[in-house]
Amino acid sequence: MSTVPPAQTPGQFQPSGSPYRPTPLALRIATVVGALLAVMALALAAWQGISAASTFSQVSQAEQKILANKDAAQSMADRAESIRADVKALKDQLNQNKETKEQQTHSTSAKQWCAKMTKEHHSEFDTLREEVIAWNPAQMAAARQACGDKVDLALSIDAWYKEANSSAAIVSTKCEQKGQDVTVKVTVAYNAPAETFGKIDMSKGDFWLTLRTSQGGTETGTATAELKGVDAGSSAVAEAVIPATAGNSDQCGIKSMSFWPSNH
Repeated sequence: MSTVPPAQTPGQFQPSGSPYRPTPLALRIATVVGALLAVMALALAAWQGISAASTFSQVSQAEQKILANKDAAQSMADRAESIRADVKALKDQLNQNKETKEQQTHSTSAKQWCAKMTKEHHSEFDTLREEVIAWNPAQMAAARQACGDKVDLALSIDAWYKEANSSAAIVSTKCEQKGQDVTVKVTVAYNAPAETFGKIDMSKGDFWLTLRTSQGGTETGTATAELKGVDAGSSAVAEAVIPATAGNSDQCGIKSMSFWPSNH
């Protein structure tokens, strides 16, 4: 009895002993798909490479700009510091020029003062003393540099004037009239000042006096008298005869007096 095999369904897998072979169409499809995938992979890799290169370039450019800006800022800071240094140097130079000009002015004034600070100008001592008192430190320094010994002399004489005014250097004044002439006698006491400056010798003093007569408050005549080498701690009498040129005189006295140490 023969057996008829069952009918096969088209496309159904047959678990027979023969292997499965894909059709040519399937092979072509697989090839195309693989090629497309490869192209896409290459495109993606290329895009990533371009993107990375572009990003690196932008970062590099940014870094270069930052460095350039930093260099520019440092350059500006250096320039500003240089300008400040130049301004300071200019100010210092101007101040130095000003100081030099002031020093020259002080030096000139000091030399003029030194030239007058002599016994021959004893009658001008009040003016010379006022200049010393009015000096600022720079002027005093200039004078000491020009003639320090004369500065000490002026200060010592000034000390005598201050003490003499309070200790009554003029002891007495007498008037003796002979005819129309009047003899004026003034006793002067010399005491050396307690304070002297430098190496000034005040052991002896010279005096110049202007004596006067008057009538009813009106001056009628003057005469000068000198005292030389009066020892400190002693007194001396200055005497002068004043002619009565404006009539009788009922008063006499001292019009002015100047002093100078005998040894200077």
